[in-house]
Order: sequence, then structure tokens, then C-alpha cells
Amino acid sequence: MRNKQEKLIARGIAIILLLSVQHLHAQRILDITKKYYRYDPFKSSFGFFVQHLTNDPALQDKTISKITDSTLYFFEGTYKSHAPFSFKTQKTKVVLAEREQPADSSGTGKSILLYQMAGYAPAGAGSKKMVEEEFKKFIRKYKDGFSEVTTRKFESRNNAHGEICEFNKGALPFAPLTVAWSSDKSGTENIFVITIRFVIIENRAYLPFLNQEWIPRNNADFE
Repeated sequence: MRNKQEKLIARGIAIILLLSVQHLHAQRILDITKKYYRYDPFKSSFGFFVQHLTNDPALQDKTISKITDSTLYFFEGTYKSHAPFSFKTQKTKVVLAEREQPADSSGTGKSILLYQMAGYAPAGAGSKKMVEEEFKKFIRKYKDGFSEVTTRKFESRNNAHGEICEFNKGALPFAPLTVAWSSDKSGTENIFVITIRFVIIENRAYLPFLNQEWIPRNNADFE
């Protein structure tokens, strides 16, 4: 009887540890949203989030394209004062854009939302080095919780002018997080970009989980 109880306890602990590891990637993304973005899509209904984001008084040069029969949702705006990065920025852009996912085995596709924050550093080789270092620091800080962290370089004549890193976890239906940096050949535009991906289900934002399931921020948000 005692051995059976011990086995049940051990099994319960193993399940808790597995779920904790599987949810760790979601917690990393929630931490990133809190640190870098002015508005969190996981805190409230999606409609409430969009209303506050698009009416943010700190945003300038706003562009919005609503959903039609032939177009998907797209919003873009520019911050002059919001600078959540460790490097000096000339401006920061935020983008919320809808993208179609390829059809799954059932023949249907699910739209995903891309939520981007892009910091534009001043011109010059020094700024290129700063956005590249921001990229490396970001990966070091947030890679825990993701089993697959894949980086690709963009080069010309062995001179790197950009990198992109995807944070994924096994059987997730899509990579929930991507970061990238880029610099044009003249060094006049040096950019660091964070992209978070999620889906909308019944007016709520969800992060991907294993086996095509989805993770809300916490249960309290859905009571």
C-alpha cells in the first residue's frame, strides 16, 4: 500500500513539473509583454486591448486597415517617447497585424496576430553594434523555457547585417516569439524588433500550447 502511494505521489510530482516546464515559455512572453509593450493583450478582452492601443495618446503617425473581404487587420503607430530598450532610440514603432496560418489536417486555417515592437537606433556603426548586442542580451535572458531557439544570420560578403531568432517549443503550432536586428548597408537604419504571436478565441488572446491547445494569461482574466 505504501509503495502504491509513493508511486502516485511521484507521478503527481512528475505531472506538475511537466506542466510547469510547458507553461514556462508562456510566462517568459508575459514578462516580455510587461517590460517592452505599453499595452498587454492578455490582460483583458481583445476588443478592450485594441481600443486602448489604437487610441494611445503617445502614438503618432497611426495607420489602420480594418478587416474586409480582401484584407486582414493591420495597425501601426510611432512612439517618440516610449523607449523600452537599453539603447538610444530615435523612434519606436508598434505593429498589430493579422496573418493567415496554413490550413491544418482538417483543411481549415487559423488567423494569428503579430504584435511587434521595433526600436530604431541612430545612424552609425556604433548603433549597429548596440542593436546587435540588444539582440544577444535578449536571447540570453529569455531563452529558458523554449526547447528550440534557432538563429539565422543575414550576411553579404561575410559581413553580418542582421539576424533573426525564433523561440519555439516542440509541437507548438507556431513560434510564439521572434526577435531580430538589422542594419542597412550604409548604417543609417539600425533596428531591433520583438514579435509576439497569439490567436484570438472568443475575444481573448491566447498563446500556443502543445497539442494545438492555447494558454490564457491566468484564470482570473476569464471569470
